[in-house]
Amino acid sequence: MQLSMLIGAAQNAESKGWDSDLSGEFDDGLYSDLESLCKEARLLMDALKNHDLVTAKYAITNASVISHNLLNFFEGIKNDIDRAGWSGEYMWPDIPEGFHPSPKYKYFNRRQ
Repeated sequence: MQLSMLIGAAQNAESKGWDSDLSGEFDDGLYSDLESLCKEARLLMDALKNHDLVTAKYAITNASVISHNLLNFFEGIKNDIDRAGWSGEYMWPDIPEGFHPSPKYKYFNRRQ
């Protein structure tokens, strides 16, 4: 919504059509799923050390479900970024060649 208002596309300020649900605590689900995935990884490693293939498969099965949740989470973010940046709904200014954000942002990009 902030993006829509800033660029002057108030008609796009609705939350409809966006893949990410930003209405609640955005990162709670992420942290919970990451924590759960780490828990399953620890269980898997412990099971493998004990040659317990049933428990190992249990951990892998749970990790698969959790990783699918994470995939959906990040795919939603990527889809929304693509929509905001390249769908044509918003008119962005061109980025000048050699542009870097002002030091006032205290931004460091390792790719630069």
